[in-house]
Amino acid sequence: MALKQAVVWLLVADDVGIGKTIEVALIVRELIDRGEIARLSVLCPPHLCEQWQRELRDRFHIDAVVVRSTAAARLERGLPANQSVFEAYPYTVVSLDYIKSDRRRDEFQRACPECVIVDEAHTCTVSGQGRQQRYTLLRGLAEITYQLTGAWGRLADEVLTYARALVERAEGQGALRQRMSWWAALALLRCISSSPAAAVNALRTRLADGVLGEGADEAQSLDEAEAQGRERILVATDCLSEGINLQHLFSAAVHYELSWNPTRHEQREGRVDRFGQQVREIRTTMLFGRDNPVDGAVLHVILRKAESIRKELGVLVPMPDDEGKLTQALVGAVLLRKGSVATASRQPSLDFGQPAVAIETARQSARERAARKRTLFAQRRLKPEDVLPEGQKTLAVLGGEDDVARSVRRATARLGAPLEVTTGAAPPATGNCTPAA
Repeated sequence: MALKQAVVWLLVADDVGIGKTIEVALIVRELIDRGEIARLSVLCPPHLCEQWQRELRDRFHIDAVVVRSTAAARLERGLPANQSVFEAYPYTVVSLDYIKSDRRRDEFQRACPECVIVDEAHTCTVSGQGRQQRYTLLRGLAEITYQLTGAWGRLADEVLTYARALVERAEGQGALRQRMSWWAALALLRCISSSPAAAVNALRTRLADGVLGEGADEAQSLDEAEAQGRERILVATDCLSEGINLQHLFSAAVHYELSWNPTRHEQREGRVDRFGQQVREIRTTMLFGRDNPVDGAVLHVILRKAESIRKELGVLVPMPDDEGKLTQALVGAVLLRKGSVATASRQPSLDFGQPAVAIETARQSARERAARKRTLFAQRRLKPEDVLPEGQKTLAVLGGEDDVARSVRRATARLGAPLEVTTGAAPPATGNCTPAA
């Protein structure tokens, strides 16, 4: 439930001893592993600081430092004058009594991490003697935002005024021109919101080309314009190959740089080929140089062999690279072979000398392990008679149609609400009425 939210904003209020700490830390660990957060602070009563530090370290491999009055001076020692403890240490466990003062509260709000956990949040309400400072702290954190001021703020206001005029001038000039004006205005506003450099580039392009440009083809159909406007292209390095969800915006992946590890290609494609993708087919393309010796070795030997194993097993088998043997083999293929660029790129087999033997052995071992795992968890091992008892147990706990009907009748009887049979509704399992739709 937490990870389905665009911004994870969750109140965990389970009973005592159920495992709230574990639940919250599981969410945090997942967010860290996905790359969605890089810094974390836990705000808790002083007597729970060491417990939080220990739980995060021992169970989730998150090494946090405790920040309170007795430790703050030591942590700040040696830091630049303008750097906060909360910037220098990515994971902190902070005493609420330490952080609630006005000076420290302002510092924390300025350098607040992307993720904040508040333990014993009921002690931070507005009521209660001595709790006003804690409440002020949390209210301030919840309202953190920013304002465009100064020259950038004035530029944003001026561009907004210009964009409005741009759209207004296009009214009554045809659907195509109106649509192009809207796109131009939205593009300008998005660039202004991004950075000053993006704003400058967008304005220069605007001055050079105008909305449609001089001599634009007015006969272009609105459908063609719509198709152009829907096209999205994102160019990225491998920094976006992990932890990024792009399935709602893109449906294709183009590898314009071949990786030496087939797993990297799988990870790139996984940004769009994942749960939530709306199209039935994901398209992937690899661009490679026909006379590029590196591309030739990578494509013919590594990627295509990995693809053949994937088609056979249905899963990707990672390319082993123990002690750099893969790199050594590729260097041998690209640099140590004689001949021209064209002939060097034709590499029909993994004939890279001695390192190839160890690589092929490791790859075959990985392939066999993957095959065993796939057999172990294959769907044919799952039989209906094994699942049915568990389903019956779940139904007994959650209740079936009879339980729902009985519950509704009792509730409506207590409320004095009459029931009537709706048209076409099946009669209840017991009784004479069904709730009105």
